Amino acid sequence: MLDLYESDILIMRCLIHVGTHHTGTTSLQKILSDQSDYLKNIGIIYPESIKQGIQHSLLPASYFAEHYALHENRSLDVDLYIKRLKEEIEPLNCKLCFISSEVFTELIRRKKSSLYELFNKLETIFDDISIMYTSRDERERSFSAQKAQIRLSSSNRIFRSDIFNAPERYRNKMLGSKLEISEWKKLKKEFLVLYMEDSVNPIIMYVNSIIDQLDLDEISYQKHSNYFREIFFNGNYHLNKDPYKPISYLLLILIGMKIKNEEDSLKEILNLDIVNRFLEDCDEKVKKHLFVIKKLNVIKFLENYRITVFEENEIIDVFKKAEISFSSRVIIMKIIDDIILKLILDY
Repeated sequence: MLDLYESDILIMRCLIHVGTHHTGTTSLQKILSDQSDYLKNIGIIYPESIKQGIQHSLLPASYFAEHYALHENRSLDVDLYIKRLKEEIEPLNCKLCFISSEVFTELIRRKKSSLYELFNKLETIFDDISIMYTSRDERERSFSAQKAQIRLSSSNRIFRSDIFNAPERYRNKMLGSKLEISEWKKLKKEFLVLYMEDSVNPIIMYVNSIIDQLDLDEISYQKHSNYFREIFFNGNYHLNKDPYKPISYLLLILIGMKIKNEEDSLKEILNLDIVNRFLEDCDEKVKKHLFVIKKLNVIKFLENYRITVFEENEIIDVFKKAEISFSSRVIIMKIIDDIILKLILDY
């Protein structure tokens, strides 16, 4: 850790939280955004000048002319955002600037040279830059990403039919996460990796890691940690709760895999409500657009997802509703042979 003062001149450090998605980032960003005044009082700035909503996506997304989560008419001038950020932080007596956006990770995946350029620009206004990378079990994160994309499919401007190519997307996400860390380390910055599984409350763990950058004494550190713990448990920070059981996503994806390519109108309106209605009464309006996929496709899909998707009690519920007996050793094959074929395949 660097000394924060040199010749009585305040050294402004920057910690950039680059994601990844589906690691509690939204909850972290919300609590920091809500408590930005408190953070300033203890020497941390969560800047406003590069925010859209609760995260700092405007800065890294200046390299993306189109981005599904950002306004189309926003400025793409990265130098303008650097100027605004500099003007915001200079008058403040803060020791640390904390910047958070998952778009940084999107940038290193898709436009690596632009990321290097951005870091070079940031180095002109900060004395030291570190990176904070939040992660989680790769199977769980990959499946969470798949589910989130399905939930958002009916509200996004552009329908992404690739959500139905679930096995391949799942494998790619698993591989991509391992490559990301090695790419970030190439920047040769202090690199802090935090895993969700290392704490029963990962958001507080993240906040504590940020406060720890200030090199406070134990009493001050504990005071601020306790403050955020109380705020977290008394506030609405348990975000992105999943209202659906994993079996619903499985059935949705399998239905989507069976939709003809030319049925664009059906793809645009396909959502979990339609799937649940389909399961309840085998809605003929949906069913008539389906065609039989190969059993091998279903098997491959389940082989990729069986550890992550299914919890035993949910499988038991499905079998009870269908009045089918089961054995734990043959659950997967039972779902393929009895549940999927009876409820979905048109045969």
